[in-house]
Amino acid sequence: MYPAISLGVIPNKMRVISPILEMFAMMGKNSGGDHVSNEGEWLRLVVVEDEDLFRQLLRISLDHQPRLTVLADFRTGEEAIEWITCHGADAVLLDIDLGRGLNGVATGMRLKEYNAKLGIVLLSNHADPEILRVLPESQAGGWAYLLKKSARDIDTVVRAIEGTVSGLLVVDPSLTHQLASNNPLQQLTPRQQGILRLIAEGYTNYEIAKQLFLSEKSIENQVGIIYHTLQIDTSGRVEHPRVRATLAFLQMSGSRFVTEGNQ
Repeated sequence: MYPAISLGVIPNKMRVISPILEMFAMMGKNSGGDHVSNEGEWLRLVVVEDEDLFRQLLRISLDHQPRLTVLADFRTGEEAIEWITCHGADAVLLDIDLGRGLNGVATGMRLKEYNAKLGIVLLSNHADPEILRVLPESQAGGWAYLLKKSARDIDTVVRAIEGTVSGLLVVDPSLTHQLASNNPLQQLTPRQQGILRLIAEGYTNYEIAKQLFLSEKSIENQVGIIYHTLQIDTSGRVEHPRVRATLAFLQMSGSRFVTEGNQ
């Protein structure tokens, strides 16, 4: 078994790892499951985080999830770029603040230039995903922005990974709740606002239907109304309509974020 870790000896800036420790402790009780047998269905991950303990805990936690396998982990963006361009990956978890050298955003954009289909999940201590609103149009899909404290919910992390690999744009659930009440979204009904928020969090129509106790067909109809109301092109010629819906959600919500992560 793994030795006990005392948070008392960890620097203050690393106290963000405590949710991961909680998550890892829970996983130790439920780690009997194996990866699915079909290797072709596995999602290949790389973790980039400059805090050694946090990085290793992320790797261990994610490597226990079905359909996920962590190929490598690195302290710097430069190391990750060099390795991924040689060996490949499906998605990368990137700390935005990597210390010296390239930050997570710059690393992600360089990796997207190498492989536009690569999923990029940004991890941050700060509730300020402005970067998602200014990404080049050619790179708008396949990104996620999560708060580090959300890593305690492994389902949120896995959903973000799967969403980015599918070319979607995924926003941390706590941020979508804060944004959904902003005035420009009032053109949608409360039900439609809730569905749009779940789209931004990376949920599929089937998963939204289960959450709201509705039929999948009903959700499909509501999503169609949302696209029409927000004037979103559903042809798919330019980009995935769910990516455009998430961008519209961010743009119409403005930049009024509750920045408790900065406090």
